[in-house]
Amino acid sequence: SERYVHKLFERSGTTFSDYLIDRRLVGAAADLRDPASGGRAIGAIAFDWGFSDLSHFARRFKQRFGCRPRDWRAR
Repeated sequence: SERYVHKLFERSGTTFSDYLIDRRLVGAAADLRDPASGGRAIGAIAFDWGFSDLSHFARRFKQRFGCRPRDWRAR
């Protein structure tokens, strides 16, 4: 059940929402590094991964990976 899943996340010290955002960030980071996505705008990649606000995406990305999405792509 939904409540059971939330309890499992609670036991591990996180929330379902945090887990979901982390998975989205990891996917976006992989796309930013993918040479096949090199011509796509960072905003388009963020939107594809479910972020509707580019500034929120950039803030969470920097919090998770320690750098801005554009710097991540340039590495």
